[in-house]
Amino acid sequence: MYGSRVFTKIDLASGYYQMLVVPGARKYTAFRAHRDVYEWVVAPMGMAGMPGIWSRLMRRLFDKFDFVVVYMDDICEFSRSMVDHVQRLRVICDVLRAEKLYARPSKCVFGVDSVDFLGHTISKDGLHVDQSKVRAIEMWSEPKSCKDVMSFVGLASYYRKFIPAFADLV
Repeated sequence: MYGSRVFTKIDLASGYYQMLVVPGARKYTAFRAHRDVYEWVVAPMGMAGMPGIWSRLMRRLFDKFDFVVVYMDDICEFSRSMVDHVQRLRVICDVLRAEKLYARPSKCVFGVDSVDFLGHTISKDGLHVDQSKVRAIEMWSEPKSCKDVMSFVGLASYYRKFIPAFADLV
């Protein structure tokens, strides 16, 4: 990502529902409703193991490219120039098309100079905390229980690399 100036974020629509369950495994997804038995044809949300299977699929598709980062159903492409970016975006779109994976256009951002991705803002200047997350932390109400403190520390820990001496503070 270092040296990149152009970014795209692609959000895949309903990730698991785009992943077919192989016919031999469908019986393991069966459930009963109103005296009938149904089997999932696509991967259901909440089924054990699906995040790992989905991640493995994404790694198989995109690990060969050094210009893309994928986390679950979020894809971030980065390039040094718009010309390279468009060529790389075509490659990504070809992969998605071949696998019949579809993006949610309303949540995609193409060819921009900074992008919010996984709680961070990525730009030519590097990686920064997404300012909407900073505002959420600033607006966090005062903890009233140990559970509240643990929730806050968990959120703040995600950004520990941006907080000098974080370990000393918590």
